Amino acid sequence: MSSLYKVSAIQRQESKIQISVQVIHPDSNYINDSPGFALMLLYHNVDNNSPIKKEVDFDDTLDEVWMKENAYAFIDSVDLKMGKPNKKGWKNGVLDITVTHPAWLEHLKDINHWDSAACDPTDDYIICEPRFQLKKNLFLFLLIQK
Repeated sequence: MSSLYKVSAIQRQESKIQISVQVIHPDSNYINDSPGFALMLLYHNVDNNSPIKKEVDFDDTLDEVWMKENAYAFIDSVDLKMGKPNKKGWKNGVLDITVTHPAWLEHLKDINHWDSAACDPTDDYIICEPRFQLKKNLFLFLLIQK
């Protein structure tokens, strides 16, 4: 899959990340503020030990129905500030992304720059309950059972 965007981390907080996004391929001259696009941008350097990998498989990110029903479980909010297009007319912008749990950013803690082939799999997302890291859910379940 060809890279469509260059992504750089600008600022990180516990459940927030601010990233700059630059279009680097003419077939993708858009940047969206949707939860699906944000989730795909953040789904980088994910390995089997990444908390997000335990909840989201790469194939899920490409599944329009899954993303429509689940993107908001991981992405709380996305704010986009567009910049001026570069000399080629390709877009760039800054995304402020808030995730529903800090674990969904854990795999990016030591990465400042990456390429992405993100897309926006649907134009309609359903608001849903936040998804939390499995360990936390199990702990809460056991606590409630006592």
